[in-house]
Amino acid sequence: MENFELIKEGATSFYAPFGSSQGKGPVTEPVFFNPVGRMARDIFIICLSAFSELVGSRGLSFAEAFAGIGVKGIRLAVEGNGYSKFFINDLNDAAVNVIGNNARLNGIEGKVVISGRDVYSFLQSIRDMGGVDALDIDPFGSPAPFIESAIRATKNGGLVSFTATDTAVLSGVHAAAAEKKYGIKAFRVQCHRETSARALASAVMISGARLDVATKPLFFHVYKHYIRGYFLAIRSAATATSLVESFGHLSYCSCGYMTSEEATVCPQCFRPLRKAGPYYLGPLFDLDFLRRASAFSARSFPRIRLFETALNDIQLPPYFYRLPSITDDMGIPTPARLKVISMLQKAGFLASEPSFDPQGVRTNAPFPIIKAIIEYLTYSHS
Repeated sequence: MENFELIKEGATSFYAPFGSSQGKGPVTEPVFFNPVGRMARDIFIICLSAFSELVGSRGLSFAEAFAGIGVKGIRLAVEGNGYSKFFINDLNDAAVNVIGNNARLNGIEGKVVISGRDVYSFLQSIRDMGGVDALDIDPFGSPAPFIESAIRATKNGGLVSFTATDTAVLSGVHAAAAEKKYGIKAFRVQCHRETSARALASAVMISGARLDVATKPLFFHVYKHYIRGYFLAIRSAATATSLVESFGHLSYCSCGYMTSEEATVCPQCFRPLRKAGPYYLGPLFDLDFLRRASAFSARSFPRIRLFETALNDIQLPPYFYRLPSITDDMGIPTPARLKVISMLQKAGFLASEPSFDPQGVRTNAPFPIIKAIIEYLTYSHS
């Protein structure tokens, strides 16, 4: 194929735009493909396979609205478990042609229905045929305009996943856009990766509630420019309402103190607190799903440890502390994270590495205890 090269990810070979094998970043012509997104696609296969095990089904259907060259869906067909029918769509005619070639290259053309519709028409066609068991929305920018249509096209008890690449909006760098697109008041905080995930979760839950559909989080991961959330869609007005009722706010101080309780003044330094939200405050991970994903990952993608980290993270409160943010305010060096976690645990508190940030600590310890341990570790080794 002219302007394309043959590359391989996992057990799947496929045609990608020339230059993709260099792995330097997204290639946009003649069709879009991001070679740097390989790990995200690995995680996607793990999550979709874990979902098939969670629901105990084989022969599931999958739909992808923004497919590009179709590599995610095709890799799921080749490397994943539990799926037998794939609806892969992209508006770009060149992409539709490449998807067909990639399906034939992997011998799965009989399982794949390829289309070149705009996203709303595609999702309506999926809804008209009764929906699919799993559906993925991975646009450039915000998924907000497509959330309700995607939920409508997902079967009761199905999985729907959303990717957002407008992380500067979700994290509050562009506060006006965050309020307009996601209905939240946001500003940049130390745990902005988690608040961004919770903002996306909140938007999905509110959209689902309007349809009497509860969208329960199964898993979230955040990396560089993107956030992806996987949700179980359950047709239940009562459950949808209970999810929305779990929303709350984050009150935050520049010294690092934060709370989901109502407060206006920091009890540590007496500065005024800033208030962000409302955010969903419930769990972003499902324990049974994580166990299955971790097991599948260990078998098929042993280098990915993300699910094991999330298993340690799941029992702890929302929001984590980013150590450099605290030590910058204190004017001292940042101690080793694992030593902070170890001392918190020895002091009788729960503490773990948050899956969202390699420099974070999630704990149920009071903020003064965290600061005291940081000070002790800094000065005892100086």
